[in-house]
Amino acid sequence: PAKDEHAGSSTTTTHLALPQPTLTPQERIDTARGEIVADVESTILQRLSNVSPKRFEHIVLQLLAKMGYAGNLGASEHVGGTGDGGIDGILYLDRLRLERVYVQAKRWQGSVGEDPVRSFAGAMDLGANKGVILTTSTFTPAARKYVEKSHKAIRLVEGKELAGLMVEFEVGVQAEVVIRVPKVDEDFF
Repeated sequence: PAKDEHAGSSTTTTHLALPQPTLTPQERIDTARGEIVADVESTILQRLSNVSPKRFEHIVLQLLAKMGYAGNLGASEHVGGTGDGGIDGILYLDRLRLERVYVQAKRWQGSVGEDPVRSFAGAMDLGANKGVILTTSTFTPAARKYVEKSHKAIRLVEGKELAGLMVEFEVGVQAEVVIRVPKVDEDFF
């Protein structure tokens, strides 16, 4: 209770709580799932920054294969290492290996600039018409602008998107709990 000095008596200050929007059970589940996914993505990025560069290259190739690149008719090949010419992997999209996608994996802390992207584009002249650079960090605006202006098909994948793809395609991720949530079948009635 607060003392009202002017009236000489005690008064009680009441704070009215604003009405809180009530979430439906489905909205609470969706919110909780979003929080879990964000936490898993953050952990994935942390773990990726601690693996060796070679392991990171293999993870990236595994993810791309799981996404359907180098599927039934194609294959993938790890070529990273000393003297790799700026290419860490090759995805062969057809059985005869005529259509190739070059892959560069950048396990970096700082942003990837234009120079590494430009070097990768130059390496594509050796036999690929498509390429993808995946990083644990981000790309600078200059790197993104270079790709936008380039006539080559290059896709840049930053860390947050990379982690999201790993969750979506369950690479390095396991689904622990499946909740069956009943829902009224509106078409039934």
